[in-house]
Amino acid sequence: MANYNELKSTLGDALRQFSDDINVFDFFPKSVVPPAAVIQPAVPTVNFIQAEQSRTAEWRFTVMLIVGQVNEEAAQTKIGDLISPGSDLIEALNAVGEDTGFLRVKVTDASISEVQVGTTTYAYARLSVNVIA
Repeated sequence: MANYNELKSTLGDALRQFSDDINVFDFFPKSVVPPAAVIQPAVPTVNFIQAEQSRTAEWRFTVMLIVGQVNEEAAQTKIGDLISPGSDLIEALNAVGEDTGFLRVKVTDASISEVQVGTTTYAYARLSVNVIA
């Protein structure tokens, strides 16, 4: 049976494999240097009823991939590429289950948004990731 912290760590490892120059956080940092990924619990975080077996649960996470300042055209273009079906990022996260023994890891949806960190506004891709473990 997996626990919350192990799952966050495994998702972080997948993001580092996707891009070795990415700063990965499993908490929301005071400041960031893009590219950066922030792994956060979704609400609700765990669903025990939907589990496929008695010792598993469905875990929900939000992955924010911050790529640059919101007014940079290159950042907005990169985000569009990242959330497109079959992108390297989505494939890297979906493949987590293959190597870890999790029953399933699936990116379920994505969006483009902006976030204020300190005095800077960044553009980011927001991915919903479900893990059955």
